[in-house]
Amino acid sequence: MAVQLVHRETPGQGKHRKLPPAPAAGGAIRLVSVFGTLVADNVIEIFAVSPDTTTVAFAVLLAVTLTAWFLTERTVSISTVDTGRRAAFSWLAVLFTFELGSAAGHAGDEALTPGYAGTAILVRVLIIAVRSVHHFTGSGSAIAFWVAYVVARPVGGFLGDLGGLWFGTALTSLFGLAAISSSCFT
Repeated sequence: MAVQLVHRETPGQGKHRKLPPAPAAGGAIRLVSVFGTLVADNVIEIFAVSPDTTTVAFAVLLAVTLTAWFLTERTVSISTVDTGRRAAFSWLAVLFTFELGSAAGHAGDEALTPGYAGTAILVRVLIIAVRSVHHFTGSGSAIAFWVAYVVARPVGGFLGDLGGLWFGTALTSLFGLAAISSSCFT
């Protein structure tokens, strides 16, 4: 569904598709993020699969997706998504990053119990580490992007939880809905 919402035929490109303007892509990414988070949460909470096992499973699925994408297209960069096949690979990778990030967030919270402030600091340190490795080793920017994308995912969950504690779930949900809605149309 997200791919259908995001991709449209562009005049002059024939069979090739092009990413839409940022607001439309951002809206689709938000839909996929909610779906991916729900999948991970349901696997953990309803089917009682441990967060560690879920994290490994989604990491394998993401690795398989990125490997197949690279072997097929010789790239895993989102800036080169200009065909339907590349779009399918990229959306599948995005879905698995949200599932992996959510599962890893649960696993990390259970193992480390760092609290909200500790989690914010930990995620920031991990993102700085990814950036530093990329900068000092010359590792590919596409791989650095995907790693940072996964690492950053738990932040949204923790901030939502923290907001729920401070303001209640209804007000936090309304604020989140307003923020997401307004960013889709700007």
